[in-house]
Amino acid sequence: MPIAEVTIADVIGILAPIWHEKASTARKLRQRIRAVLKWAVAMDLRPDNPCDRIGPVLGAQGKVVRHMRALPHCEVAAALRSVQASNARPVLKLAFEFLVLTATHSGEVRRAAWKEIDREEGVWTIWMGPA
Repeated sequence: MPIAEVTIADVIGILAPIWHEKASTARKLRQRIRAVLKWAVAMDLRPDNPCDRIGPVLGAQGKVVRHMRALPHCEVAAALRSVQASNARPVLKLAFEFLVLTATHSGEVRRAAWKEIDREEGVWTIWMGPA
C-alpha cells in the first residue's frame, strides 16, 4: 500500500487487536508507525500523520499495578534475624538490613554510592540520576 493511502482505520486495525493484551508491544509498534508516517509528512508524501489522532479511539491502556505485600511490623525483627542466620553472603545480609532500616526500594539500595552517604550526619541523599 502506498504510504499516502494509509488511513486512521488502517493504523487502528493494526493496533486495536493488541492494544490492551500486549500493551508494551502495541506502544512500540505505534511509535514506529508514527515515525515512518512523520517522515512521509516531512517528505511531502502525505498531508498528515494518522497516529496523531488514534488515541481517543484506542483508549487508555489499563496498567495493572501489582503491589507487593508488606510484612506486618511485628514480624520485621524476626525476618531480619532469619536473613542474618541464613547462608546468604554477608553483603546481601547487610544490604537487606539496610533496605529494611531505610524503607527504600531495592534498586535504590543496589545502586547506592558511598558519595551519597554522609556518615557524620547520618544522612543518605539518594541521587535520582539515570539508572
